[in-house]
Amino acid sequence: MIMNYALQAITRIINEGAYCNIAINEVLQKNQLSDHEKRLFTHIVLGTVENKIRIDYYLAPLIKGKRIKPYLKNTLRMGVYMLDEMRLAPHYVVNALVQMIKKQDFKGSRLVNGVLRTYQQLPKPDLTKLPQKEYLHLKYSFPRDLLNLLMREYPDQVEAILAEMQKPTPNYYRINTLKIKPEEVAKILQTEKSEFQVLEDCLISQTSLINHALFEEGKIIAQNPSSIKVAKTVNPQPKEAVLDICCGLGTKSMHLAGLMDNQGEIVACDIYPHKLRMVEDSATKLNVKIIQTVLADATVYQFNRLFDHVLVDAPCSGLGVIAHKVDLKYQMTQEKINELIELQKRILENASLFVKCHGTLTYSTCTINKSENEEQIEYFLSNHPDFEKVYEELMMPGSAGDGFYICKMIRKDCM
Repeated sequence: MIMNYALQAITRIINEGAYCNIAINEVLQKNQLSDHEKRLFTHIVLGTVENKIRIDYYLAPLIKGKRIKPYLKNTLRMGVYMLDEMRLAPHYVVNALVQMIKKQDFKGSRLVNGVLRTYQQLPKPDLTKLPQKEYLHLKYSFPRDLLNLLMREYPDQVEAILAEMQKPTPNYYRINTLKIKPEEVAKILQTEKSEFQVLEDCLISQTSLINHALFEEGKIIAQNPSSIKVAKTVNPQPKEAVLDICCGLGTKSMHLAGLMDNQGEIVACDIYPHKLRMVEDSATKLNVKIIQTVLADATVYQFNRLFDHVLVDAPCSGLGVIAHKVDLKYQMTQEKINELIELQKRILENASLFVKCHGTLTYSTCTINKSENEEQIEYFLSNHPDFEKVYEELMMPGSAGDGFYICKMIRKDCM
């Protein structure tokens, strides 16, 4: 049954454009699976999707000229992934997939049987003999559009970056200091003999804690260390006023409230009502009492006041978070990135209007694309001599966290 569930999710993602997390959660919510079954199911789905380009390259000569239904092609993709990456016994993989398909498509089961048995007997092509760009495209299953971008901007680091994008990431959480102290979290987990590390207010766990009482009670929140650094860079003080003009699900707004010790005011804006409802639910769960949500288009909305701090956590290409959003690389194109760059400019321009004299404007993204980061800020500052850059950091994806960019500016000229 696990393989059948995995096939359903993979088909939703590859053929229907569903996000990985949504397709996976749909299956998990409808079916009662053990923890082991959940891990196996998720592993097969994410691994097959993440490596789709390379898998299709391996399959191409074996299915050339054949008209194959999507669910059969996805079954073959699953099979190749399980044979190559999961090191499962070949007879088990082939027989399980053949029996699964035979229930609905006897002829299709024969195709699956023939292709996978042939595949396991053939030597795999040596990708290292290909030109560099093709080698990187196939080895890391990275779309050419985005690969060209990385090769232009990071010619000497591109393979290291791609390798980091494929490494499994630990489970990161921010400790909600409005409800609990870091040392109290450590004490609770020590009594359970969990493998973890606490670095200030960041909790790193080798196992998922989303079903743990700490998470369910709002004492810890899933958040990457790079994301945690954004609110710390803003550095709001109690009783100040903060505008989070692109709040999304409110993760950074919640952190800002914690840093302010629930004193002051945070105005959290987004263009989507359902996200604002989730922000309000999160605020209740996390004991955040100073957030006011506003339904607003960040490119044009006019506030009738100024703020001590304005945060623009901009919509971006997400190239820094592909390690745990494996489907993102297939959805993002250079054309979409160009549209995002223009959107970022408009949001930043509008947001700058609401910064107090000597107040701060912080811009952040979860991408490593210079056009969305350094070049975006250079363009903004060239048109706004009243702002001065006081802090800038680019974090590459790796062992310390996601790829992120943060730039903090101060409004110095108040004429």
